Amino acid sequence: MTTETLETDAGTARITWHPARKARLVLAVSHGAGGGIEARDLQALAAVLPGHGVTVALVEQPWRVAGKKVATAPKTLDVGWRGIWTAVAEPGLPVISGAAAPEPASPVVRPRSWGPPPCSP
Repeated sequence: MTTETLETDAGTARITWHPARKARLVLAVSHGAGGGIEARDLQALAAVLPGHGVTVALVEQPWRVAGKKVATAPKTLDVGWRGIWTAVAEPGLPVISGAAAPEPASPVVRPRSWGPPPCSP
């Protein structure tokens, strides 16, 4: 497990990596509005999936890294997600991203509706 911080347009985000030995894809997931990456569903994914070829990137949103207890507006959350996309795509593997479901006991991951930023020449 390794941790990195990076600057986004919404502030500083943090990624905690749980690498797979022979990764086939990256699963980038984040916490819900009232929680953190210590949520049971996210920790279960990080514990199990690397053994199945999935590198897990647990993303802490900038508002959480800043110590705030209440999430910012959804539009700002998307800005934070876009800011981490380059880092989670860096291994060159397919990336699936989402966020924890609002129910703490639910292991559901909801996909985001936008993809990576356009490639620069």
